[in-house]
Amino acid sequence: MDNRNKLKVWLQQHHLTQKDLAQLIQQTTGRPCAVRAVKSWLCPPEKNSARPCPDWVIQVLSHMDE
Repeated sequence: MDNRNKLKVWLQQHHLTQKDLAQLIQQTTGRPCAVRAVKSWLCPPEKNSARPCPDWVIQVLSHMDE
């Protein structure tokens, strides 16, 4: 499963919006995270605005579940 799908599943399991996730990432890591970035990570790969979800995002979310 690629990072985009992992992120999509994580969001559904935790009942969070893209805005909630951006705020959570920012609070947890201290790194700025815009809603637009989250949207671009979740876009279908064929869209021009799609960007790969970074590995560090998945690692942060995985640590939150531990």
